[in-house]
Amino acid sequence: LGKLYNSIGLAHRNRTNYAEAISYYEKALEHFAQAKINDRVRIEIANTKNNLAYIYHKLGRDDEALSHGEGALKV
Repeated sequence: LGKLYNSIGLAHRNRTNYAEAISYYEKALEHFAQAKINDRVRIEIANTKNNLAYIYHKLGRDDEALSHGEGALKV
């Protein structure tokens, strides 16, 4: 389900509907947090955090972008 939310977030991002994209990416992270952590889930978490970093950067919210980007690297 987290991967599906991530995909829907990407579709909204591609349409520059950033508020909706952020919402779906956050839902994805909620679902990944409930999953049994393994390498595949870690990759999905990092990917989602990277997607959030991209959007926040586009919105000029660079502190949030850096936070999510650094979070992706830590995963």
